[in-house]
Amino acid sequence: MHQNYKKIKLLVYLATILGIIFLANRPVYALEEEISLITEEESSFAMEADVYQVRILDEANLLTKKEEEKLQKIMKPVTKKGNALLVTTKIGGDIESKAKEYYWKNFGNNSGVLLYLDDNSKDIYIYGKGVAYRNFTKRKNMVIIHDVNQYAGAGDYYGFAAKGFHEITELVMGKKIRSSMVYICNACLAFGFSFVICMIILSKYIKGQKIDIDLILSNTELKGDLEDIDFNFVYQKRISRK
Repeated sequence: MHQNYKKIKLLVYLATILGIIFLANRPVYALEEEISLITEEESSFAMEADVYQVRILDEANLLTKKEEEKLQKIMKPVTKKGNALLVTTKIGGDIESKAKEYYWKNFGNNSGVLLYLDDNSKDIYIYGKGVAYRNFTKRKNMVIIHDVNQYAGAGDYYGFAAKGFHEITELVMGKKIRSSMVYICNACLAFGFSFVICMIILSKYIKGQKIDIDLILSNTELKGDLEDIDFNFVYQKRISRK
């Protein structure tokens, strides 16, 4: 039984390590929906646009001129398939209607993608049209918003825009985006996968055998420390003797 226990312990450790290594290096992407279809009207408008543009409307004054220049370069790859628009405001209101209004005023029905931030409410919205917006879905937009929200919340507005358009460019070019949530999912899957393997191994070796609790405890190392112990006087009770 002692030898079997050592084998079980070794196999459990091995299965756990292999499971974590395998799943930690395996990409997990956000849930996908069907690719949004483009109407013939939107497609024709996209074809009519000879030159796509990068436009930054920092109405909330969150960016420096130098940061805007850097963002122009980061946003530029989007123009291979459409316009790139970044808007920051403090006007409040319904963010969806405001974002659509800004996009329409700047690019009409032409192909492109907008990243919109209302610094007053801290709301973020992504909107677009045409071929540039072809691979976007609500869930993918939420992944991007989740990733950039931490930057906006911390007051790093350049980081917010840079991270946002990095992931937007990935989708525009037909690639998949990886979110910070991926690492949490990988960790959960790794531990779950390892747990299942461990249970299978344990059930195989323990089935039909009597478990020696004393042996398990003897191979378990327990450590504990007592620090800063305080003794407080609570109450006193007199006991009379007759």
